[in-house]
Amino acid sequence: MEGQTSPRLVGRCFIPTHELSDGECYANDGWFGAQSGMERDELQRPESIWGDAASDLADNLEMGRPDSYGTTIMIPGFRDPADPAMDDQPSPQELCREFEKSTADYFWPAIRAGDLEVDINMCGHSSRLTKDTIKDHERIAPFVTCYDQIREAPESFKGPGTVAKTNEEYSIVSKKEDECEENEEYPTPSDGHVTVAARKANPSDTEGPASKRIGEIAMFRGPGMVVKYKSGHYLGHSGKYHALLAAGKARTLPGESHDSTDEAIDDFLAMAEPPMHDRWYGEKNDELSAKYEYGAKGPADDISTKILRNGLSKILYNQSRQGGSLTRPGRDILPKTRSDLAKDGGTNPPTPTIPPLFDWDIKDEIVGNSWNFTGSIGPNTERKQIAGNPIDGWETTFEIVALFEDNREADTVVIEDVDAEVESGSGSTTTETLEHGEKGRIEVQGDVKNVEYSIEARLPGRRARLGDVSKTRLKLTDGSVEVSS
Repeated sequence: MEGQTSPRLVGRCFIPTHELSDGECYANDGWFGAQSGMERDELQRPESIWGDAASDLADNLEMGRPDSYGTTIMIPGFRDPADPAMDDQPSPQELCREFEKSTADYFWPAIRAGDLEVDINMCGHSSRLTKDTIKDHERIAPFVTCYDQIREAPESFKGPGTVAKTNEEYSIVSKKEDECEENEEYPTPSDGHVTVAARKANPSDTEGPASKRIGEIAMFRGPGMVVKYKSGHYLGHSGKYHALLAAGKARTLPGESHDSTDEAIDDFLAMAEPPMHDRWYGEKNDELSAKYEYGAKGPADDISTKILRNGLSKILYNQSRQGGSLTRPGRDILPKTRSDLAKDGGTNPPTPTIPPLFDWDIKDEIVGNSWNFTGSIGPNTERKQIAGNPIDGWETTFEIVALFEDNREADTVVIEDVDAEVESGSGSTTTETLEHGEKGRIEVQGDVKNVEYSIEARLPGRRARLGDVSKTRLKLTDGSVEVSS
């Protein structure tokens, strides 16, 4: 605020709506502070305090933080907002444990880097999180191990408990010229990298606290706060791993100077965060658009989708020396139905650099009011790990989409029933429909090389008939293969 000097101290109350003895009623929220601002009493408001007065009061309340940026919050008489009736409030000991767990979950990068130490004290129940003790928190210990080994990690796993990483190219846009600081040159750096790393889970990680975040990616930048834990399932990368995406200044080791591009990316992602600091986004982000040149929203959205997916693909599909969990290839490696092949003159889909995880075919047929799809699917023996080792089991989740003439997706075909039988190998199959028929799933137990499947489907709100759509596509959205080393 003009004419004021940091720090600023604000006091707010949130108590049930109540009536005083004189009959005056108060709503459930309000502000502490001396009345000021207006000559008319009914328009006056409690005013926050600034400068030395705020600093002195903050010190007395043990809230002072003169040498660092940020917001400090003290809550006298804290209560669990999930229990407004105050019937089942947690004890101080339970609160202490919950604060410790949440702090470890979301601030372990800053703590492990030595930038943050946290002391928690509640009615005699205390806890301390430091660089040395943070690794003892089993829930996030695999992420800490991954972070510790990020600099020297190879590009592929060497077995359970090992770490692999890749540096992915990441391009942003420059700040607008009138938004640059005095010490910044225009245009600001735009072409850099982010680091994606993963630790392959040990068998012990599949149970207990570490299993709670298995298959997730911790995303963070310079301040060392995890912006979000993203499930690899939503990227098409289910599996037994713990991963991270380190962006901006988070790529710099303690004691080293930041690269100018990492600084620029850190500034960019800071503007891509909402006030809750729980994601990076560009769509409808007015602050980002105001500060950066045209085209800012794409990179802000891509980092947690396209960039992250590509990085995980390189790590998880690199051929390692030992067997283990594998997940599916990129979403663009898709088979075509009979309708596709007829339209494209019988051409085959492009061959990927890394062989697809699954090998399958599909054909469709209209039978009465039903639209039937049949084919076979199994792990791709062009993968060295699959060809050279017994299979313990595999699973895949898929959807069927109708296509326009230009191959754009038109609609999801509703899957009404899925069936699968072992065609080659020894084992059993389980099938199910998911998400009200938008997806189907086949799970196989045992050393099964191939299954024959049949799918009964329809277009939403229509009776199936020839000519409703001219092209369709089977689309694998998730999957994994377990092999024995």
